[in-house]
Amino acid sequence: MTCSGEIMKAHKLLITDIGSTNTKGIILTREDDSYLLRAIARVGTTVEFPHADVKAGLYRVVRKLEEISGLQLLDPVSEEHDIRFCNDVAYLTTSSAGGGLQILVIGLALNESASSAERAANGAGGVILETIAVDDKRLPVERIQLIDLLRPDIILFSGGIDGGAYASVIRMGELLRAANPEPKFGVSTSIPLIYAGNKAARDFIKIMFEEKYDLHLIDNIRPRMDEENLEPARNEIHRLFMENVMEQAPGYSGLKQLVMDDIIPTPAGVIKSLEIISAQKQKHSIAVDIGGATTDIFTNIFGHYYRTVSANYGMSYSIANVMADAGFDRIRRWLPSEMDDNYIRNYIVNKMLYPTFIPEEESQQAIEHAAAREAIRMSKEHHLHMNFQLQQKGFLVSMIEGGRSRFRREKYTAEQFNSEHFTLQDLEIVIGAGGIFSGTRNEKQVISLLSDALDIAGVTELWHDIDFISPHLGKLSDLEPELAGTLLLQYGYRKLAVTVKPDFKEGKRPKKLLTLQIKDNRGEDSLDVWSDSLFFLEPEEETEYEIRCLKGCSLGLKDNPITIRSKVPLLIDTRHNNRYDFDLANETLGLYNLAGSGRDLHQSFSNLMDDKQIKVGRSTIRRSLPYEGELFIKAGERVNASTLLGETKFEPPILFIISIVTLLNIDPGLFREGIEIKEGDIIKPGQRIFHLAPRGMLGSNRDYHAITGGVVEKINYDSGSIHLREIQDYPLKPLKLKVAGKLGIPPKELKGVLKKRKDDFVRTGETIAKNIYRKDKGNLSGKIPLYTSPTTGTIIDIDYEEGTITLQYLKKGIKLFSGVSGTVSKTDKNREVTVEYTGTTINGIIGFGPESYGTLTYLASNSPDQLSSCRGKIVVSPSPVGLSFLREAEKHEIKGLIIPSINDSELVKYTGKEIGVALTGKEPIPYSIILTEGCGNFPMNQKIAQILKESEGKVIYLDTFTQIRAGVKRPQIIISQ
Repeated sequence: MTCSGEIMKAHKLLITDIGSTNTKGIILTREDDSYLLRAIARVGTTVEFPHADVKAGLYRVVRKLEEISGLQLLDPVSEEHDIRFCNDVAYLTTSSAGGGLQILVIGLALNESASSAERAANGAGGVILETIAVDDKRLPVERIQLIDLLRPDIILFSGGIDGGAYASVIRMGELLRAANPEPKFGVSTSIPLIYAGNKAARDFIKIMFEEKYDLHLIDNIRPRMDEENLEPARNEIHRLFMENVMEQAPGYSGLKQLVMDDIIPTPAGVIKSLEIISAQKQKHSIAVDIGGATTDIFTNIFGHYYRTVSANYGMSYSIANVMADAGFDRIRRWLPSEMDDNYIRNYIVNKMLYPTFIPEEESQQAIEHAAAREAIRMSKEHHLHMNFQLQQKGFLVSMIEGGRSRFRREKYTAEQFNSEHFTLQDLEIVIGAGGIFSGTRNEKQVISLLSDALDIAGVTELWHDIDFISPHLGKLSDLEPELAGTLLLQYGYRKLAVTVKPDFKEGKRPKKLLTLQIKDNRGEDSLDVWSDSLFFLEPEEETEYEIRCLKGCSLGLKDNPITIRSKVPLLIDTRHNNRYDFDLANETLGLYNLAGSGRDLHQSFSNLMDDKQIKVGRSTIRRSLPYEGELFIKAGERVNASTLLGETKFEPPILFIISIVTLLNIDPGLFREGIEIKEGDIIKPGQRIFHLAPRGMLGSNRDYHAITGGVVEKINYDSGSIHLREIQDYPLKPLKLKVAGKLGIPPKELKGVLKKRKDDFVRTGETIAKNIYRKDKGNLSGKIPLYTSPTTGTIIDIDYEEGTITLQYLKKGIKLFSGVSGTVSKTDKNREVTVEYTGTTINGIIGFGPESYGTLTYLASNSPDQLSSCRGKIVVSPSPVGLSFLREAEKHEIKGLIIPSINDSELVKYTGKEIGVALTGKEPIPYSIILTEGCGNFPMNQKIAQILKESEGKVIYLDTFTQIRAGVKRPQIIISQ
């Protein structure tokens, strides 16, 4: 690396930001004692095939900068794989190549350890892919499958307070161990796993994960219930990201050889720029960066800087999730009443399905702006919840302080503030960044977007990060903070407007709230402002506004009147509770020209819809059980669609941790002396596994008998513990347990000691009954007698006459069928099978429901009457269908349905939920559905329709799984020979 002074001697300063989608570069040239911005350029980032090298995108953006600026930056011998800069060029960069820092969070309780882990991940600049917890209402197999589908950079595992019970930590660890997630870029290195939970479980965590993951043990995020310790986790995440994760971006090692100072993550550059502007203006600020998949919120409060990432609130990949979480009605309220609901819904879903689509007309832009308002609103709420505590004042205190103001009642505090607090009114500067802002047709749209979405009462300045060069200048600030600050104000941030939003009590009639005296060089004017109104004042020169609040109205400031001097427009908004009137806003600000807008969506998306992936010839498919089970085939064997490849009869086996030193209260040094088993032994319930003879004249034997049977997987001599993996000999037939007899009580007393009820599912070693009334004869330990289940199953009967409980394992196993005809080329770990086949593979656009296979039937029309002869078949309709067709198909028990399109509203009614983040393919519907085009009234792609028509009568396989996020996966239609 080169020192700051050497860099700043360079005549040309090149700074890039290598993002997950785009690489943006700026070139600055030295002029006297400062630098001028000469050019800005953007190209696609080249982390994916066929380039798989970020330097290719760097080379292209530099060539584009040369073209725009007329400057020579590269040595004439430079090529994409061999970049050489001219001697007078200094190069710096930020990077979030590969989608930024993506973290999978695993905790115990969503509102406790998992929530703390989320705050740690957000504070480290991470994007949370998913949070998995004991109380997330998913089945164990669903959690395992979800972990497999995600491709995180880092896994953050937390749970339990230090010194507390750790059984639940081990249970969640078993799921993570059973899963098999792959690194994002498919490299051979292990995924980093940070364990920040109960220290008492560390030995067990090491045994479970040392070989499977790149394990890092750090201080507990939640050492006590009333204490949160986030800094160690944040520091470790940042270290791993810098040292491991960023290194995995293709070509990153070569990029490091070109830069003249450390590469920093893109969000870190943004935060540095925010720090500069906040320090210069000496004002509390909030910044919004909304992208295609995420919305970042940054705040500066009392000199402390915070960042959160709402990972699934964006304007392309995540726009459908904005609609799902906000609710359609909240998006609808920002749009004209005459706009068709289906048009709005279908546009939002299609923008998610085709994330590179750019709105072609103003009605489409208005829809995106409506969604953006809700994405920012929800992200702001998430930011406040994750970083601050809300202190709600009572009505009496509010009255004493002299107002009914909502921002007076809502005070926020953070640990760093000590006794200080803030209200939303204290946020004096709002900054907007991202494509949704830079792609607007006029600055009034940016002003409206920021003001509506953040809805900050009082007097607020609105700023725009015009070309999103804040990461670049944030990196520059590491070396030259003063220069970076100057350039930020000159080229980065632009002040757009000042908003005035009074708070007042709503009445039945309009009321006068404010009076304005307006002064400039041309003279004076006045304005009366009433409730439910909107004014946009555009001065031609610096203008002075004297604003007086009338009775029952407040701007949250001590002075009344207040004076504002400004060259930028003044937006006065008195719509109560953010009551939005599209016509009022459009007329006042001139936001959109919707005349003649709203053409058929098929015309807009047709070019993207025509670009279908169809592969003909030899190919492979990986078929996988959710976790290790039993495979029935071998490599080289021929299979057809109905061949059973394997199955899992039971859920993943349980790992029991038996801490002998704790149970018998012995010195760890004596553990090796008394152990009577070895690794790999199979032990039975009741078997003695530890014996320590008395020492000296006093004392007694120290024995331990196994409560349950299993295979000895590991003996940890350092911690004095035994790791026992259960043998899954679950009772497939009813098994009667003599519980009362084992506890030494009459059968009639069984009811009083039971901890479980009929139909409860119990696991091996779980307590079924607890005799709190008496102790076993000869029991010198003083412990209350327990009856723990010797196996796993469902309680199907309780007999109080005999004092027995009957168990039976009722859960059905998961069977894995081939789905295609071909040859098995590989099997792996009793879990995965690779089948090589010859045929046609068609990518759909999105799928729902289970996977399926069956004989293809091609319908001449979309009339539900044709379904009467389709039982057990895969049905193709080349024309759009509706809700009635889906319901009729269910009545006729079809196995799968391929259609071009359907209105989103009808699809939601059938599946029972919004599409959301588009991680689909597991919906609880009775048959598979694959859409080839999207949501709306679109015909099927002609090539696809022709292939399917010619394949009638053949066996076809439908893989409905769809992931439209990091690592995009589309549903597949496979016709194998």
